[in-house]
Amino acid sequence: MRLLWLSSGLLLPLDKGGKLRSWHLMRQLARHHEIAYLSFAPPSTPPDVLEGMKAVCSTVETIPREEIAKATPRFYAAAAARLLDPLPYAVASYRSRRYRAALDRHFESWRYDASSAISWCRP
Repeated sequence: MRLLWLSSGLLLPLDKGGKLRSWHLMRQLARHHEIAYLSFAPPSTPPDVLEGMKAVCSTVETIPREEIAKATPRFYAAAAARLLDPLPYAVASYRSRRYRAALDRHFESWRYDASSAISWCRP
């Protein structure tokens, strides 16, 4: 089967329970299935981290995204800009036209047998 794994971030380094759980699940799935991974990542992500993801994924595509440091003027401005958004801040802050375009490209170029449901990245 071909699987499309959608995520808000890379799994490496394996420093949190959720990352470990996902990594081990993907490792088992990768034994018999092809996994494409689509995620956000900071532009400064080292190439070895992207290469390390290929231990459990056949392809890895990242969309550049910088985290906004909390308790900064930029953070408060972003939060204020989303006050009228019907989506929760934690969801709306990940909305991305580039992620959506990448997702559309995946579905146009490959037939996946399973993928995560996603609606928060719609522009």
